[in-house]
Parts: sequence; C-alpha cells; structure tokens
Amino acid sequence: VVRAYNAAASKQDWKVVSSLIHPESLQKFRSVMASLIETNPDVIGAVFDIKTTAEFNALTDPQMYERLFATVNK
Repeated sequence: VVRAYNAAASKQDWKVVSSLIHPESLQKFRSVMASLIETNPDVIGAVFDIKTTAEFNALTDPQMYERLFATVNK
C-alpha cells in the first residue's frame, strides 16, 4: 500500500491516493478541515478551490481529499 500511495502521489493522482487511505482516517481528516473552515471560512477557496461551505459539505470524504491536494499542488 505504501508503494502504491507513493507512486500515485508522485504522479499527483489524488483519486488513487485517496482510495488508499482508510475511510476512518478520511473522516477524521475531514473533521479537521471542517473545523478549519468553520473558524476561518476565507481559507475555503485557497484550500479547496470552492466558494461555499455547502460545496464543501457536498463533497464525499475522498473527493474532499482529492480536491485539497489538487488545489494546493497547482
């Protein structure tokens, strides 16, 4: 799994990367990101390239992870 994760990350294939992360870990990560957005809503555009909390809430956990890393790696 580690090799697959590293190979996908090196290709910036965030869909594959997110599929290799345990669902509970993605849920915990989402919780951290939701707290960040709640305390500082201005970061949502810079971090996820979206405009509203509703858009964030509509993302699945894997989509949220993919979007974060696609945005910060532009």
